Amino acid sequence: MPMSSGAIDSFSFTGGALPEETVVVVGGESDGLSAAAKKFAHAHLGERLFVPLRNGINSLNVASAASVILFHIATVMERQKDGLK
Repeated sequence: MPMSSGAIDSFSFTGGALPEETVVVVGGESDGLSAAAKKFAHAHLGERLFVPLRNGINSLNVASAASVILFHIATVMERQKDGLK
C-alpha cells in the first residue's frame, strides 16, 4: 500500500513514486479488511486503492484486483530502480 502524508483516502492507482517498502493489504470480497488491518493501514498512513475499469465492467474479484495492483507496483518499482519515470 503506498504510503502518503495524508489520511486514508481513495485514488486511482495510475502511477507516481512509491516508497522502497510498500505493503499491500487485501480484504475479502464480502467483508473487506478486518478491523486490525484497517487500524494498521491508518496508523501507517495507508491509502485505499481501486483499479479503474472500463467497457461496462463494474467490479473485479479480489484475486484479479490484487494481481493488477501487484503487477503495477512491480512495474513502477522496477522503473524507479532503473531511474526511469
